[in-house]
Amino acid sequence: MTSSEPSGGLADRRAAILAAWRDSPTRFREDANAEEDLLHGGYAHRLLVELLTNAADAGASTVRIRLDGDTLSVANDGEPLTRAGLDALTSLRASSKREDGSTGRFGVGFSAVLSVTDEPEILSTTGGVRFSAAETAAIISDIPHIRAEAERRGGVPVLRLPWDPSGPPAEGWTTEVRLPLREPAAITAVLDDFDPALLLALDLARVDLPGRVIDKAEVAKHWRIARRDGSLDPALLADRPAEEHVRTHWWVLAAVIGTGPEQVVHAPTPSSERISLPVRLIGTFPLDTTRQHIQAGPLTDFLIGQAADAIADLLVGDETGPAPELSAVLEAGFPAGAFDAALRDQLIATLTERPWLPGRHTPRDAVTVPDAIVAPLAEAVDGVLPVGWYRIKGLSRLGVRRLATAEIVDLVSGLGREAAWWRSLYSGLSDADLGELGALPVPLADGRTVTGAKGLLLPDGELPDLSALGLRVVHPDAVDPLLERLGARPATPRSVLTDEFVRATVASSYDSEDPAPIADAVLALVAAAELLPGEEPWLAELALPADDGEWYPAGELLLPGGRLAAVVAPDSPFGICDSDAPVAALVAVGVLDTFAVLDMSEVLVADLDELHLDGAADWAGLWGQDALIEQLVALRDLEWVDDWAGALPLLLEHRDALVQPTRVVLEDGSSMTVPSYSKWWLGQQPVLNGLRPRETTTSPALAGLYELATPAAALLGAWPDVAAILNDREACGDLLDRLGDPDRTATPELLADIYARIAAADFGLEPPAMVRVAPDLVVPAADVVVVDQPWLLDRLGDRRPVLGGLPVADLLDAPLLSELQG
Repeated sequence: MTSSEPSGGLADRRAAILAAWRDSPTRFREDANAEEDLLHGGYAHRLLVELLTNAADAGASTVRIRLDGDTLSVANDGEPLTRAGLDALTSLRASSKREDGSTGRFGVGFSAVLSVTDEPEILSTTGGVRFSAAETAAIISDIPHIRAEAERRGGVPVLRLPWDPSGPPAEGWTTEVRLPLREPAAITAVLDDFDPALLLALDLARVDLPGRVIDKAEVAKHWRIARRDGSLDPALLADRPAEEHVRTHWWVLAAVIGTGPEQVVHAPTPSSERISLPVRLIGTFPLDTTRQHIQAGPLTDFLIGQAADAIADLLVGDETGPAPELSAVLEAGFPAGAFDAALRDQLIATLTERPWLPGRHTPRDAVTVPDAIVAPLAEAVDGVLPVGWYRIKGLSRLGVRRLATAEIVDLVSGLGREAAWWRSLYSGLSDADLGELGALPVPLADGRTVTGAKGLLLPDGELPDLSALGLRVVHPDAVDPLLERLGARPATPRSVLTDEFVRATVASSYDSEDPAPIADAVLALVAAAELLPGEEPWLAELALPADDGEWYPAGELLLPGGRLAAVVAPDSPFGICDSDAPVAALVAVGVLDTFAVLDMSEVLVADLDELHLDGAADWAGLWGQDALIEQLVALRDLEWVDDWAGALPLLLEHRDALVQPTRVVLEDGSSMTVPSYSKWWLGQQPVLNGLRPRETTTSPALAGLYELATPAAALLGAWPDVAAILNDREACGDLLDRLGDPDRTATPELLADIYARIAAADFGLEPPAMVRVAPDLVVPAADVVVVDQPWLLDRLGDRRPVLGGLPVADLLDAPLLSELQG
């Protein structure tokens, strides 16, 4: 056979190895240990990977795998077995793969077959070789020290003694590995679980498995792949074994198929070096002696840098957004090991410095914002990344600024943009925290841009011309629902009227150089809002024209021909309104058609003078300056009435202001309830046919002592009954005087107990000079005796009796009947 033919001289090889074992007692042990190390050092579970790698190294394009009964067949169409291959197979740690770029080709990896068989065989068109544990055990049986060592170990090294092959490879194939299996079922599971992605690391076109054919081109379609390769600087190989110095070609391949579980590095066959990145990483990484872990050193550092650069290519994404693996890379947890940590650090460093982000931005020049506002901000701010990037929180590790809502607001402050641009921004911020949007710029219809939406008005096409009011109306093209959620109000007539700028304009309208446009605008709003009188009391400050040519606050004008104008004195301080606006609008802004009502809470007595209520200081004079009126409801301008008969219907329209008692908290913290200011004031004035209401009654029981009035007069202060009088000290004194007036009469029913009831009120009144002793009879108090014991009536003499007891006697300063001498 030629030097390239492997099978010639197998017997000589076998004899030479046996001689070495026989001559050196330790040689057998060393060979057995070496094979055992390879088997337990990581190759037991790598059978198919190693055999496919060997086929790829032989230049095969196709590998066929079959399970025929108890025998596994792995055939390929590559170069046949050579003498160098045979040398490698029988030398355990040597390898035939010194040529640059070789991956496997029957090196130490072939020992993986021992995990499933004791009788591996390689059949090739150039010959072949077979190994056999049984035949090796038989041939050493006559060498005592070897036999003893084998018995002690429980077996012999299989891949040392070569035997003649059983025949040629399967038809159509150049090389076939045949493995009689110890446990065929285990191989079935391995075949079923075969990972098609293994082809990415191998120069094979296809693998023909039982029941399926895996085509590398089809596999590659499902992966995104980036590759780097080149020639090594010899300095990087200085610490590597001598046989590696000729392998100067390097390459790394990174492939992704979407996020997935942890991977292992392929060097190029799978190692035990785990990485936490969702990347299939394959390359010419140097392995340690176990062929399980990547050997640290300058070469590995160089290849890690190249791998990071390739992986970075896969993370850029496209116009639809970032690659799905990017989040997993940036948010990975603890490294899986030293290699993983170094790879991740290098990848982060690469991504940090490289202009790989959309728009060729480096991370330090880029910002991410929520997807909804990418479009508007990208027009105005440099470095805004496209839709999808904001969701990748780990970008901050690279220096990408992830803008929070408050930062976005700061960023856009001061930008000069069209109103429609602002609306698109507001729309994108609809889900943001409203508390962080308080300073959001808003363009106005007048061209200004203001800070914050609170209090702004959202335009409504039905509004009248409001240019005179200085309103802050949002530009129509910027209107978005977000602005209303932030405090802007739809510009309905009512909402405009409550705007602070409208209030300020109304308050200063009297001092305006030209109040007319302001008056017209406000009256038009009031009419459109159908505002009722008193709903917005501050409108009474609106300057309106009067018939004397002057301007007055609306609250100081009378409605021409109105009801109040007909009953006030000619010298009153009111003007007569001279406006063409609807009457309802004029009345709503405060022009007087009836009495104005003051309604205020928590008013100090000391502040009453500022309210310009006639006589209010007298009403509250006994309470103290620090007394607090909880709710003051009062009719204004009563002092200017000169037609009380005509004014009475107007007064009766304000029932609450008349009848609702007023609660007062005194300086010592105690409280009391008193008649309302309006009822008190009216009670002092001759408003009922020239009489004060306190001089009249609506109760027939009091007729004769008071003028009888209609029931409505009770609202103005006419006495409804005796009980009401007895609650008022001044009224009780007046009643005592009326009882002593000979020109008046009293009903018998009233007279029966009236003095006793007045005495029970206990106001400490001055005794009367005259006392009524009969409905129509009044006598001097000195002639009266209080009958406390009726059986002593014989003591009366010339005195006039009054029913009662000691309290009545004290009230009248009269003696008791029981005190008189019989």
